[in-house]
Amino acid sequence: MPGIGNFNKVVSNEPVGIKKLFKDKSMQRLGVVVVRSYNDFISVPSSGTEGLDRRLCVVPFRFPPTTPDQDLDIKLRAELSGIFAWAWGLSTVEAQTLIRWSGSIDAVKEASIERFLNDHPEVKYLVDAYPSGQDSVQAFSLYEGYVNWAKGNGHKPCSNTKFGTLMNELGIPHSKTNGGVIFYNVPDMVKGFDFAAYLRIAPRSEGPESTKTPPKTHSNPEPERVGANPP
Repeated sequence: MPGIGNFNKVVSNEPVGIKKLFKDKSMQRLGVVVVRSYNDFISVPSSGTEGLDRRLCVVPFRFPPTTPDQDLDIKLRAELSGIFAWAWGLSTVEAQTLIRWSGSIDAVKEASIERFLNDHPEVKYLVDAYPSGQDSVQAFSLYEGYVNWAKGNGHKPCSNTKFGTLMNELGIPHSKTNGGVIFYNVPDMVKGFDFAAYLRIAPRSEGPESTKTPPKTHSNPEPERVGANPP
């Protein structure tokens, strides 16, 4: 994808250059949410696009209609005013909450995690090799195991330095001996690692953000009034 750096900035809401005819170029935050339709998982380049990678929220459509509605696009266009009224009626906090809590929907959480593991074989290795976790794994042995796993599964292994950086990003606990040897305490990667919180599609299951019930929004217009013409 050309211009992936700029696209990453748009998704991450970082300042980007804006050009207007007959005016000087300026830097602005667009504050947009990008929605894209794909028939497969989206691959994210690993260099400089961490913001984009963490903000991908996959919404799967697994139940195609037995009888497709050929006029669906016309019907949706007729409802645009109502859809806009609903979205406009949300406060900024409520809109952010809906996105932040998207992982509370099991299908969204599972698809987002599957997409992430599909795009990050290093993490997939940890899930496959340490489903129940393991303490005191020497860093060299951990990386060597990853390299062998990657080659056996058709992946190009990343460097030892990048692998160590990823372990730090994942928050994998580690310790260093007086001789400089690093050991990792790999957690239970199936049940113990909170992928949804790491991907920022759900609050953490433990800590100050933890909660089991997503907050409710209150500014949604009443259904019968959505899109209604003003008197």
